[in-house]
Amino acid sequence: MKPTPFSARFLRLCLGMALFATSALAQSSAPDSQIVHAPAAPKDRVRGPVTDARTPLKGQTRRMSSTAVDLGQVSPSMPSGRMVLWLRRSAEQRAQLGQYLSQVQNPASANYRHWMTPAGYGAVYGISDHDLAAVQQWL
Repeated sequence: MKPTPFSARFLRLCLGMALFATSALAQSSAPDSQIVHAPAAPKDRVRGPVTDARTPLKGQTRRMSSTAVDLGQVSPSMPSGRMVLWLRRSAEQRAQLGQYLSQVQNPASANYRHWMTPAGYGAVYGISDHDLAAVQQWL
């Protein structure tokens, strides 16, 4: 396996930590008597090639002033400032995460306080290597 560049590891760690922080309030109705086994690696969810075509994200971007004019593309060397990209977990990942969180917080569970590392969390509940490469290529 080829070593992952620092930026990819850092992005995966940040995504994993963000997912963990946002899922701390997740509730699950799964029974606590079963031991949670680490799920398989995340599945690829980017289904096609990433293109430069513009896709409007409704409700996700600031509205431009009525006097603003789109002047087209800027130089690739222009700094873009801060950008936050949130990626949603799959329904399967949400269900597995809810079960995991309920078990690590239940004193009667065999997994009580068996915490994951941030890297392990990102590897299990984050995005796949293929999807990470697609996002990095797009950025």
